[in-house]
Order: sequence, then C-alpha cells, then structure tokens
Amino acid sequence: MVEKEGNFVEILQSNSYQMKPTSCLTVEEKENSKNNINNRKLMQRMIRDNGRLMELMMELFDMKVNRLD
Repeated sequence: MVEKEGNFVEILQSNSYQMKPTSCLTVEEKENSKNNINNRKLMQRMIRDNGRLMELMMELFDMKVNRLD
C-alpha cells in the first residue's frame, strides 16, 4: 500500500511503513500510489452517492407513509 504525502510516500512492506522520496520510487510503487489515490476518490464518491440514495429513499418512504394517513 502506498500513500502520497508531499514529496514522500509511505510504503507498507512486511507489516511496517517506510517513508520513501517520490523520486526513488519504482515504476510499480508509482502505479500503486496512483491506483490507491484513484481508489480512495472512487470510494469517497460511492459513499457520498450512497448517502444521497439513502436520503431519497427516506423521503420516498415518508411520502408513502404520509399518503397512507
């Protein structure tokens, strides 16, 4: 796992983190860093969209309950 932090990244190797300058990264570590950043953004978007979906479902439920009254 690679986490970007300024000009350094944190790399998980054998259950311990190690800080490494971005200029010293291997091609694989650079690709992992990009993928982790993209995955994090995608996960945040999915969480936000799921939150919106839950709000809409609750509004719809409230409308149906009010219609029954």
